[in-house]
Amino acid sequence: MKKMKFLCALFMVAAISVGTLFGCGSKEAPEAKVDFETLQKDMLSTKDELPKMTTVSSKDDNGKELFTSLSDVEYDKVQDYFYSYATEGSASEVAVVFVKNEEDVKAMEESLKEHLQSRRSTYENYSPDQVEIADGAVVFSKGNYVCFIMNKELSHIKATFESAME
Repeated sequence: MKKMKFLCALFMVAAISVGTLFGCGSKEAPEAKVDFETLQKDMLSTKDELPKMTTVSSKDDNGKELFTSLSDVEYDKVQDYFYSYATEGSASEVAVVFVKNEEDVKAMEESLKEHLQSRRSTYENYSPDQVEIADGAVVFSKGNYVCFIMNKELSHIKATFESAME
């Protein structure tokens, strides 16, 4: 009987050890579906005319700090991003954020919608002629990728993103 109790206890210790070793590991980051530099270049060079754009991204040395101008989602949830905005201050912006976990996609969408509302308020106060452009902006996702587009014309930019996600 004692031998049986000892074997059961030994088995339980082994099971707990294996569970601890393999059950608590972190999830691997998802594999990127597209090259971000190519995606950015393609999205910014469609038939939808864009003004001169300034771009910040996760590739920049200060990419983490620059991300806060786009979103308040914790940066450690972001795998990759780029954010292009009109250099001269018009209502043209294009951003794509690749989040690490699919469960963070909705939070990122909400954050980009808040960014849009903030930009719209700014235009309402300082550039009323840009409000209509902000009103036509879109925020949507495909898998772990969240896209934000604000431009007078945006159908080709959006189609380029969607094509890259296929």
